[in-house]
Amino acid sequence: MDIAALRQLGNTLNSVAEAITALDCRSGFSGVCSGLPSAEAAGVASGAGERVAMAFAAVADRVRHLAAASMNGAATYEAAEAAFTAQLQAIGGR
Repeated sequence: MDIAALRQLGNTLNSVAEAITALDCRSGFSGVCSGLPSAEAAGVASGAGERVAMAFAAVADRVRHLAAASMNGAATYEAAEAAFTAQLQAIGGR
């Protein structure tokens, strides 16, 4: 297992989650609302921006969970490797 690669994956996934969180999903819908104030589309669009933002927030949350799993996996592999190395040394191994 390449522990450094697993950590890098976790860092990259955290960066992706931050980028998703930074997206402005609401403002694009406000133009529809102001451009068509009396149209039915404006009513639909007024709630759509918030729903899209909530969906993106959920995706970012899932990506953060993947990042945490990668980081935890790296730490677990590292701890297991250290324990195994200590056991080998205790019985006269390398």
